[in-house]
Amino acid sequence: NAFKHGDRDHPEFLRVRVKLTREVFELQVENRMKPVPGTSEGGLGLQNMKKRLELLMGARFEMRTQGMEDSYRSLLTIRLEA
Repeated sequence: NAFKHGDRDHPEFLRVRVKLTREVFELQVENRMKPVPGTSEGGLGLQNMKKRLELLMGARFEMRTQGMEDSYRSLLTIRLEA
């Protein structure tokens, strides 16, 4: 989605951070986006992804998203089984 909805004409339009420890996997994606009037947050793709994560991970994951005026941030945290 960061490539699909991202403002690729803007330098540094995409930032991806990955963190892996014995206990946690974290994936943070932040992308610049062109404002589109009259659109709503959280389309079908996000709903499907959450359902799939629930099936695969149960209660071991947390997903947070934040839409701002010109950027969008997603953070996925998965607690790994020891």
